[in-house]
Parts: sequence; C-alpha cells; structure tokens
Amino acid sequence: MSDPSNFVTDPPSVIVKVINTAREDVNGQLGLVLNYQSDRQRYLVQCMTNSELGTLALKPQNLAKASTMESMKAQFIYMKDSPYMRRQYQQYYQKAQSYLPPQVKPEYAAFGSLLLLFVGGYFFGFTKLTVLISLVAIVALIVLPDLLSSTAVSWKVILRNFPTRCRELTEQTVPFLKGKISNRVAMMAVLMMLTLGGRTLFTSSMPKKIAPMDLDKEGSSSSASLSMDSIKEYYKLGFEDATAGKSFGSSIPTTTSSQVSSDEELLRELDDMDDIPIDYTKDPDNKKSAFGMSQAMSLFLLARTLGGLAQGPDGSWNVAHVAANIQTMDTWKWGLVGYGLYNVLSPLF
Repeated sequence: MSDPSNFVTDPPSVIVKVINTAREDVNGQLGLVLNYQSDRQRYLVQCMTNSELGTLALKPQNLAKASTMESMKAQFIYMKDSPYMRRQYQQYYQKAQSYLPPQVKPEYAAFGSLLLLFVGGYFFGFTKLTVLISLVAIVALIVLPDLLSSTAVSWKVILRNFPTRCRELTEQTVPFLKGKISNRVAMMAVLMMLTLGGRTLFTSSMPKKIAPMDLDKEGSSSSASLSMDSIKEYYKLGFEDATAGKSFGSSIPTTTSSQVSSDEELLRELDDMDDIPIDYTKDPDNKKSAFGMSQAMSLFLLARTLGGLAQGPDGSWNVAHVAANIQTMDTWKWGLVGYGLYNVLSPLF
C-alpha cells in the first residue's frame, strides 16, 4: 500500500499529530508529511513544532490528521523558529526594500497598506473592497512574470503573452484543467471575471431616497398647524389649572360646532393617509442581477475545490481519488463549499 492514510500530497501539505509512541518527547508534536516508505511502512514526517527532532519515521497508527487550530499553530511555530524561513523573510525584506524609497521601510509600507484597506472598507464597503483586491491580484499574477523578467519588457510583449498567462493561471488554480483548455478560452474566462468584477465596483448599491410627502397640498399643513396650536394651548391651560389647584378642564373653552367640524375633518384626512398605496418591494432600477461577481467567484471556488478532490498525490486527475480526499478534507473547506453552493443557488429562489 503506497499511502494507507492518504497523507501524501505533492507538494506536501498535510499536517499530522504524533500519538501513542513510546517517546513522550515526540507524542503531541506536529509535523508535515513528506513521503511514505512502502518497504518500511513508515511515514516520513518533518517535525514543525520542535526543529531539533528533524525528520521522523512513524507508523500510520501513530499519526492523526491535525485539526485546523493545530495546523495553524504548527505553521506559526515553523515560520517563527525555522532558520530557512528566517532566511526567506530576510530575502523578501531586502527585495521589498529595493522597490521602496530609501527613507521608507517595508514595515511602514505594510502598515500604510493596511490603513488604506481599512479606510477603503469603511467608505466603499467590504464587498467592493474584496472584489477590488481580487481583481488587482488576478491582473498582477498575469502581468508580473513578464514585468519581473530579466529582459526589457514592453506593453506589446505583455499583451502578446496575455492569453498564455491566462491559461497558465487557470491551470495553476484549477489543476484538472491542465492541458484541457486553450489560450483563447482561458483569456475569455479571465476577461469575463474582470468584467463582472468591474460591474460590481461601479454599480451603485444605494437605494433611491423616497420623496417626502408634501403637506402643503389641499391645506393640510394649515389644518395640522391649527390643530397643533390648539393642543399646545389646551396643554398650557391644563397645566395652569393643575398649578392653581382648579378642577380639571375648568379653563378649557367650550368647543364650538365649527371647531368640532374642523377637528373631525382633520381626523378624516389622517385616516385617509392609511389608504395611500405604498410599494414595499425593491426599486426596479436598483434590482441586482441574479448572477454577479459574487456568484462567479463562488463557482470558481467550487470548481477549484471539486477539482482538488479529484487530484491524486502525483498530480493526476481521476474521479477515483474523490472518496479518499473527501475523508481527509478540512472542516473549514466544507464550510467554504457550503457557502459557495448557497451563494450560487440563492438567486434562484
């Protein structure tokens, strides 16, 4: 059996927890599965939480797949303590410094970028900010290989290589499409995503303001004004009666028939306002399309996840791998799949 627990991936990505060994210093450690040795029936595991242990050869029954929190813990410790990662950080830091002015440090630039993200999220909304970052990332992944090449690059070269870069990006993102998609189809798919994203960015989501009711028509304001004046006067008289110890209503003048008629007319007008038809449905001018950038990104996520389920350790795509990969799929990935399905199907209901 080449991989009894289905821990081996290419590149290695499965983090496991060591259990039930005879060494207490090894039990509970977290590591990355590198390979499986069929002749020894052992997994080779690179310990991530204790670099001094190095690579361990362990039986399948001594390994359990790490939880999401345990995987995050292992990755954090490895990135913090690994000498290799420290060298990588130093290289990235120096490279980032080379793109910035001498007086600007990379950490200042990172803080400024985060501040811009918060400000953009506050003024434009989280959804539009996320879409904008996604679109910029897609364009960057397509054009950066040409921009960072050692030779001088012109926009003509970037445009000429654009279809090929779109295909390469699509194949890297959705592995089972490798060799099955042309440059033209990949370019059309990328352009469609960019178009839907731009539509989301430039479509206003603010509802139309409802015009205030004009109370000046047909003398409504004058009647309301007179009625309010009368109410204030009656309140004042009642307060003065209570202060002076008089009986309730002793200072209120006798109501005339004309006043009764005026008050009854005002009440009828107020009752008639309840019969005004009000449309509580959404404004048709602001009605959202059933399929937008959010649904396109969800479809993309579902396609990538399902494609990954059918991918074997050697990178080949086969439906037979689906059942085994489903058993080892992380809980948070199932959550993303559920959200993607809901987001795609919700406009239909």
